[in-house]
Amino acid sequence: MGRYILHARYSPEGLAGVHKDSYSSRLDINKRMVESAGGSLESLYYTQGGEFNFFIIAELPNEDVIFAMLARARATGLYERVEARRLLTAEEADRAIGTEYEWTAPGEATS
Repeated sequence: MGRYILHARYSPEGLAGVHKDSYSSRLDINKRMVESAGGSLESLYYTQGGEFNFFIIAELPNEDVIFAMLARARATGLYERVEARRLLTAEEADRAIGTEYEWTAPGEATS
């Protein structure tokens, strides 16, 4: 399980649908979506303008679930932008930057 932030911007048609159904109804729908995929919804927040209309923070089983959710949302045409990012705790970020690997920066290749 990983924690993810999903954020999206409604198209005008999508926003009209939310106004018709209610913002509260989207909380229940998104909670059922996340739980049906084996995850848990931590929070759903709406914003005033900006790049995105809402943010969801959820624990989800894997990247396949995220891919499927984003693809399905995009296919509706009711969103102008839909994205997700994996969230890391400070401990997870420290562990990640400590990963050993070989890498050469562009322009620093040796023969």
